[in-house]
Amino acid sequence: MRVLTITAHPHYAGCNIAGTLYKHVQRGDEVYAVSLTAGDLMTNRVTRAELARINQRDMEASAAILGIKETRILGFQDGEIMNTLDVRIALNRVIREIKPDVVITHWYPNSTIPDFKYTGEIVVDAIFSALLVSGRWIEELPSHWTSRAYGFEEPALTVGFDPTLFVDITDVVDVKLKSIDCFAIHCVSNFGGDYENFHSSYMGPARYWGIHSGVLYAEAFQQIKTHEVMVKAVPYLF
Repeated sequence: MRVLTITAHPHYAGCNIAGTLYKHVQRGDEVYAVSLTAGDLMTNRVTRAELARINQRDMEASAAILGIKETRILGFQDGEIMNTLDVRIALNRVIREIKPDVVITHWYPNSTIPDFKYTGEIVVDAIFSALLVSGRWIEELPSHWTSRAYGFEEPALTVGFDPTLFVDITDVVDVKLKSIDCFAIHCVSNFGGDYENFHSSYMGPARYWGIHSGVLYAEAFQQIKTHEVMVKAVPYLF
């Protein structure tokens, strides 16, 4: 199985859903992480160019811990993501190239953050575009059908999140924490360097969803409805 994460900023794969990604790697699946932007508006403690370099470095360090096969930052402007033709074509190209079975992105309906909202919308549109067999979408790459798409929450910023799938990450919590710690600039910028609060912002929701799903820690996902061309039976839900 190939799993592709598409996020607005570089740290979401390695923080919010690190446990799930690592479990897929353990199972032998290929995992890819793509960020639309370099996340360079998060803080003014360093220049935007330096923050972009830090975020790319940290994304790669997290990927090394989790066993992610490849990371990419597509270079669109942080804070200015819109559902435009240029972005849809770029993601269409990524999907055709990687050929994922599953795509994971932000849960975007009613999102309070425009970057999340538009990233999710673009992902749905790009999954459809990757099915097309004619037009400017194709270039040299054949069409590809992605069978499933799921959204994850950003607990402080997501509304209307009603998960339909839970992944038990109890046995890989230590790896998730190591991945989270790669993004020290976020701890300094958003939590004043308080790692206990930094960790709790990710582990608290994992504990909450664990309680709801009968385990100690879980990461939660809500299935995203996509274009249902060529729907067929699959051997597993995820």
